[in-house]
Parts: sequence; C-alpha cells; structure tokens
Amino acid sequence: MVAPADKPELRLDLRSAHVLCADSTSIGLDIIAQILHGFGVAQVVRACGPQEFRDWIKKKTFDLIIVDAEIGDHEGFELIRALRTSAPEANRVVPVVCVSGYLPKSRVVAARDCGANFVVAKPLSAGVLLDRIVWLGRHDRLFVESPNYVGPDRRFKNSGIPSDTGGRRAGDLSVNVGHPIGANMSQDEIDGMLKPQRLGL
Repeated sequence: MVAPADKPELRLDLRSAHVLCADSTSIGLDIIAQILHGFGVAQVVRACGPQEFRDWIKKKTFDLIIVDAEIGDHEGFELIRALRTSAPEANRVVPVVCVSGYLPKSRVVAARDCGANFVVAKPLSAGVLLDRIVWLGRHDRLFVESPNYVGPDRRFKNSGIPSDTGGRRAGDLSVNVGHPIGANMSQDEIDGMLKPQRLGL
C-alpha cells in the first residue's frame, strides 16, 4: 500500500494491479519496473518494442499501461491511439501514462490527443508517477468515443474547482482588475464604434 508523502491519508493498494510497461530498451523497462515494485505492484509485464506491446494487449487485461513515447522510433502515440480504437474492450479504457524524455508543448498536446491520461517527463520521478497513479485511482473520468477522438474526457471544467487551491489554478489571472483610468464611455460613443460606417472614396 502506498500514499504520497504529503498526503498519508490517501492509500492505494497496488499489490494486485496488473501493469503493462512498454519501452524500446531493457534499461528503460528496468527503471519503470523498479519504481512500480517500490509501490507494491507485483504484476509488471514488460513489452520491449511495439510488437510485444500489441501482443500483450491481445493476451491479457491490464489495470494500468505505461508507454514510452519514443518506443520503436517514436511510435508511442500511435500505439496509444490504436489501443483506444481497436484493442479488446477491457484494455481500450485502461488508464495510460505516457512517458517522454522530450516534452515541448506540442508533444504534450499530441499525448493528450492520442488518448493518454497523463504524460510524465523523463527521467522519471517516483513521486510524480505515484501522484499520477493515485489521481487515476481516485478520480473517474468519462471515456469519450467520437469520430475524431477516443480516450478519457479531456474537459475538466465540469469536475468542479481544483482542490487545495482556493478555487484558483496556477495559470489563472488575478481576480483584481484594478480601477478605471478614465471616465466610462457613453452609450452613444459605444454605438458609434459598433455602427457600420460608409467610407467616401
């Protein structure tokens, strides 16, 4: 049983979880497996390459999937997209964490759009990965199937205000809007700005 260091009241038993880890190197798989074993996960299946990943998805049902975005010459996003659209039903909706050593905003967006629940930067931090796993275990997200997207609901606006933030996100603008620096415009001035004008040529 594990819990984030700053939130010992949140406990998650991962001993019976079946986790599929996909990476193109044995070293990468060893690192992920060691972190998961530290969380108490006993059933870690390793897929070294895209084909092994596809084979395991057909053979076994998993509770969590961790995929390296760079697996098999950058096929990670395509593997996740294929998982979401054509895998056996039980594995189609499994939470997916995508890991990557290169994370500009465009790749974070690509990970989100292919159907990953989270994207985590490498080198992997055990604390960050644990936080994401705990979040996945504690929060149900609707699963969306549409012509352009299959995966967890990317819309967070209906889930209420963020917890432990006083209702604000780090990127939110200040609620203080300041004071006016001049007189308000009259309604005639506003109407004059919005009314189409004929230009004389």
